[in-house]
Amino acid sequence: MLLDVAPPRSPTRRGRASALIASMVLAIVAVTALAWWDARREAQASLDDFAEEQARLAEGDSRFGLGRPWKAGRISGVGVQKSA
Repeated sequence: MLLDVAPPRSPTRRGRASALIASMVLAIVAVTALAWWDARREAQASLDDFAEEQARLAEGDSRFGLGRPWKAGRISGVGVQKSA
């Protein structure tokens, strides 16, 4: 007969396929976990950098007196001048 019949799978072949699939799933999980960790680390670094920049700007504003009206009490918290 000309039909090509595949031989039955052996138990060792099934074990190898299962091990390969498990290894692939483990690799995907590991790469996903590393990507998630790196994204959180980069986001935190960006926020820290932004906070440092804002602190520098605020320091510069206070050195040149740009924040003085608020600190001296000439302007209240709602934008109305206080009575003398």
